[in-house]
Amino acid sequence: STLPESFLCLDEMLLRTGRIINGLEVSKAAIEGNLEHFGPFAALELVLLETTKKGANRQEIYQILVDYGKNALEAVRSGLNNPLEELIAGDQRITSFLSQKEIQKLFQEVKTHVGDAPQRCEKFLKEMQRELKKERR
Repeated sequence: STLPESFLCLDEMLLRTGRIINGLEVSKAAIEGNLEHFGPFAALELVLLETTKKGANRQEIYQILVDYGKNALEAVRSGLNNPLEELIAGDQRITSFLSQKEIQKLFQEVKTHVGDAPQRCEKFLKEMQRELKKERR
């Protein structure tokens, strides 16, 4: 029967998860470093959205951003600072739709942008509360 084996598997998964969580160390400096190096890539979506809202050709801008993304990733992997914002701010094909200030704002927004995570978390918690109330009955 697979039922006893599935409980053994679940038990092992929970034990391993517990060991991972108990040994988890969060380094604020490492997180900040990762955000500094890789956070600007998240702004590419915002740049694409804003330029297309202002009439830019989506495919054209997308390809420009992909090319800059590849160049920036190569720079980051080489140990350099992420040049993405400067590359985009220096491209007339993008600055004809977005001002320097708007580009800077989009790259700053990424540092605090959490999307719909708070709403999704609240929804999840409400669902969990409903399920727990059902079990208590």
